[in-house]
Amino acid sequence: MEILRLTNNDRISFISKGKGSDVEVFKYKGIALKLYHDRKQLTDDEIKRLEFVSSLDVEGITKILGLVEIDGELAGFFSEFFNGFHFSDLMFNPRHEEVIFFLKQMRNILSNIHAKGLVVGDIKGDNLMFNRLLKTSAIVDTKDIVTEKSYFRFKSDYTDKFRVADIESDIFLFNILTISILKRIKHSYIRYHLETHSLYRDEKLLKIIEWIRTLNLNGYESEYIIDYLPDSKKEYKRIKRRH
Repeated sequence: MEILRLTNNDRISFISKGKGSDVEVFKYKGIALKLYHDRKQLTDDEIKRLEFVSSLDVEGITKILGLVEIDGELAGFFSEFFNGFHFSDLMFNPRHEEVIFFLKQMRNILSNIHAKGLVVGDIKGDNLMFNRLLKTSAIVDTKDIVTEKSYFRFKSDYTDKFRVADIESDIFLFNILTISILKRIKHSYIRYHLETHSLYRDEKLLKIIEWIRTLNLNGYESEYIIDYLPDSKKEYKRIKRRH
């Protein structure tokens, strides 16, 4: 991969740092710099993963372009910059037709990614963006994309209990996001209930999944959500087995 060499004197603009994220995002001359808080995370295996993602020919993702060095130290990677709003903002959008347009567009992006045997692995509103003017959307956090067969185990303390490397997990997380947007329920509220209950508390986890399944989406479920909502007991067993 290409290496972008910078110094601490170069002017870069801070963009964001997601909750629990191991990278901070900056803008530099029209590209996105994603710099690791802990540079020790840039192991040989991590670089191999970044090289794999950079080699992908997939529409609807911000492509990883290369690695970043700052004053001779490997600090992160750089990617295409997507100018727009996070999908989390769709919850507050009064134009329902526009909300549905971008949800359907992202559903198609995910379907194409899954058709290639790839898994995004961390689907949430802050990792998906849309541009209202250009009517485009993209997955902007792409470094964890893997093939379903390779199955990486995620070691972070912030790992979602539903974040396992298979396509059904991607779809389930996208459905949670869709539900939160259409019902105007904070995505973080739903995810909080999923992430703060141990997988071994069978009864509570099953109740949460059942609650998600039974939310009334005002008739939009069949047309605007991918036709996959897991049976709670089956989903629980699948997740528990992968952990």
